[in-house]
Amino acid sequence: MDPSAANPGDELVEWVDEHDRVIEVVTRSRMRRENLRHRSAAVAVLSQAGRLLVHRRAATKDLRPGWWDVCAGGVLGVGEAYLDAARRE
Repeated sequence: MDPSAANPGDELVEWVDEHDRVIEVVTRSRMRRENLRHRSAAVAVLSQAGRLLVHRRAATKDLRPGWWDVCAGGVLGVGEAYLDAARRE
């Protein structure tokens, strides 16, 4: 998430087409409101025993707050590479 954005809904994200080409840079709130295709990264974590670890999403999330999730992940920032976002998450 862009640390300069006071409100997460003001964060800028890339709206992309089905070929992952940027259509427009929009706010996160518009992306959510209009259900626009965007880039995201997700990381699944396995224990040493090979078990899939789950976590509970923060209550402050804009999508499915408090739900259990099998992946840590999030929306890519403008210009952010997928691998960089996965490492950040």
